[in-house]
Amino acid sequence: MTTHDAVPVERSASSAFAGTRPLNVGVVGATGNVGTIMLRVLAERGVPIASVRAFASARSAGSTVACAGRDITVEDLASASPEGLDVALFS
Repeated sequence: MTTHDAVPVERSASSAFAGTRPLNVGVVGATGNVGTIMLRVLAERGVPIASVRAFASARSAGSTVACAGRDITVEDLASASPEGLDVALFS
């Protein structure tokens, strides 16, 4: 793992994602209404996720958001590196 706090999320893949390798996902705007819903939908839909990183403004950095029953520390979008992400979702 790199210097960021990527949180592994263990979920069983639904049939729609069968055979798909788990992804390292970043959610930008994770502390807002849409970002919170994105995190919830990722968990509910059984998207194969290896890890989730949450990004937001400096004001929200250091706070936590929930995904699949795990707390994820929010990173400052302006200074965080996207290194290691396969997919980034922007809200």
